[in-house]
Amino acid sequence: MYFLVEQHANTHLLFILKELVVAINQDINSNVQPNNRNLCTASAGAACEDPPLIEFGKIVSGVKSEYEENDRVQYTCDPGYALSGSEWVTCHGKVWMPGPPQCLVSSLHIFSERPCGKKDRKCGPPPDIEYGDILSFPLPEYDHGKTVKYKCPSFYILEGPEQITCINGLWTNPPVCLAACTASEEDMDRNNIKLKRRGERKLYLKSGDFVEFDCKIGHVQDPASSPFRVQCMDGTLEYPRLCLEKK
Repeated sequence: MYFLVEQHANTHLLFILKELVVAINQDINSNVQPNNRNLCTASAGAACEDPPLIEFGKIVSGVKSEYEENDRVQYTCDPGYALSGSEWVTCHGKVWMPGPPQCLVSSLHIFSERPCGKKDRKCGPPPDIEYGDILSFPLPEYDHGKTVKYKCPSFYILEGPEQITCINGLWTNPPVCLAACTASEEDMDRNNIKLKRRGERKLYLKSGDFVEFDCKIGHVQDPASSPFRVQCMDGTLEYPRLCLEKK
C-alpha cells in the first residue's frame, strides 16, 4: 500500500514539474524580444556596441573593450537552462548577427531523475522546418534520447541547434533556415540601379550579408534616397530608391 501511494505521489510531482517548465518558458519568451529584433546598434568610435546580455546566461568567449567588424562572442547558459538560438554572434555593419540566443528551462535537467520503473515515452517524426530537412531518413517513431540533425540549402543560414533530441515524447526546439536574397538584373533595372562591383549580373546573398549599389549610367542619386549599402535579412533585400534621370 505504501509503495502505491509513493508511486502516485511521484507521478503527480512529475506532472507538476512539466507544467512548471512550460509556464517558465512561456514567461521567458514573453519578456525576451525575438532574436532578429534584439540587435544593438553601435555608437561612433566602435564597429559594434557591447553584445546584449541574456537572462540565465552569459558571454564566455570573445569579450573585448571595443568591438570591430567581424568580431565574434560566444554565449552559454546557466546550469538547468538550454540554449535556443546561435551560441556565436558576429559584429556586422554595427549590429550583432544573428542576434543573441535565449536560455530556456531544460527538460533534460528536470526529468533527468525519473521514478523507478517509469518508462520513457517515444517521439513521433521530427518537426518540419521551412526550407530545411533532416539528414537521415525519417522514422515513424524515435526512442527517448535519440537525435536527428537538420540541414539548410545552399546560401541559407541555419540558425539554432543543428541537432534536436527526443525527450520523453517531445522533441527539443528545432532550428530555422534563414532565407537567402537574390539581386537580379530585372529588379535593379526597375530601380535604375546596378551592382557597385562591375561584371556581376546576378548575386546571391546569405542572410546577414551586405551588398552595395550605384545608380545606372545617366542617373544620379537623390539626396533623399535610402542607403545604397543594404543588408539581406532572411530573404528580404530593400533596394535603394530615387535614382533620378540626369537632366
